Amino acid sequence: MTGEVIWTIVFGIIATTIGLVTIWQNFQIVQVKIEILQRSQSRAWYRYGM
Repeated sequence: MTGEVIWTIVFGIIATTIGLVTIWQNFQIVQVKIEILQRSQSRAWYRYGM
């Protein structure tokens, strides 16, 4: 019984850590895509503005 509880807690901590890492990685990817979009839009703005 005690072993099952310990393994459940350990598995929960590992799963939570993996979930948080995945969310953080997705946030980084979205942030990079936003930067790329902003750069391309600013370039297009200068291109069409002149």
